Amino acid sequence: MFFRADAGGALAYMAYCFPLVSGGPQQVSGTMELDVTYFTGGVLAYSVSSDGSNWASPVVLSGGHPTLSLASSQGTCYVTLFGHEVAIDNLSVSLIPEPASLALLALGGVALLRRRK
Repeated sequence: MFFRADAGGALAYMAYCFPLVSGGPQQVSGTMELDVTYFTGGVLAYSVSSDGSNWASPVVLSGGHPTLSLASSQGTCYVTLFGHEVAIDNLSVSLIPEPASLALLALGGVALLRRRK
């Protein structure tokens, strides 16, 4: 993906919404990794939100292979990348539910196994 400002100098935007879980809000965390290559005068920043309305302060990314921290208490994570004269590639996301959610999943699995006996 190549970000280039328009003739008026407006930044290019790309947004993601990761619906992390079904069945209601829960705490999750994870990372987004990407390769960033800047061209002359280039800049790339990102911001995150749990609800799509209240956004964290933008963070400017360095070139190379930065890792962005993601977290949400609402079960969905929104990420917006914005900039100009920059290319991104090899974007990957890794999200992990909170331990309580994993415990509930394990408990459900144990209940299913007991039921089969």
